[in-house]
Amino acid sequence: GSPRPHHYEFAHGTLPRALWRHPGLFINILFWENAASREESLHTYWELAGEPYPEHEQLPADGLNCQIHLLDQEYQAAVITLPEARAAVEAHMVAIVYRPPRRRLIFWKTKPVLHYFTLELACDRTENRWLNLLCEWTPMGHHNYGEGPPAEVPAFLQAIQQFLDNRPNPVSAYEPPPNQRR
Repeated sequence: GSPRPHHYEFAHGTLPRALWRHPGLFINILFWENAASREESLHTYWELAGEPYPEHEQLPADGLNCQIHLLDQEYQAAVITLPEARAAVEAHMVAIVYRPPRRRLIFWKTKPVLHYFTLELACDRTENRWLNLLCEWTPMGHHNYGEGPPAEVPAFLQAIQQFLDNRPNPVSAYEPPPNQRR
């Protein structure tokens, strides 16, 4: 079936827009707030994502939570588990991956690094099977990196670490015109 609008909007609209429009604020909410404040903020974003839709299309936030994980090379990942994905392009989970600026020389620092990954449910119609796709939203658009791991946090984190280590090219990308970008 078609993706549920509320579920889709949260993972592919509300969260990436919030991140790319106000990265400092969003990073603060995810990585520096206590767990209760972080969860409250996520539930507020969930409610905002559902507001434009009729009440019968608004979904409960069952299963919505966020955990912070440390990755190699000083990366931190806020993994947000979503209510169960039931249709193609709905996300099982998303990860906001952040690395703060690092000092290199006395006067020179690296820029902070920020990624927004999704692990999306997909249907391979040629093989008639369900699979997961590792994708990323950037300020420029949506990038698909191909078949991803099972919908389990450790496997998702491992796939993200491999991405950070190897920087693969996307299998496909959608980059809307500048006036329609997030």
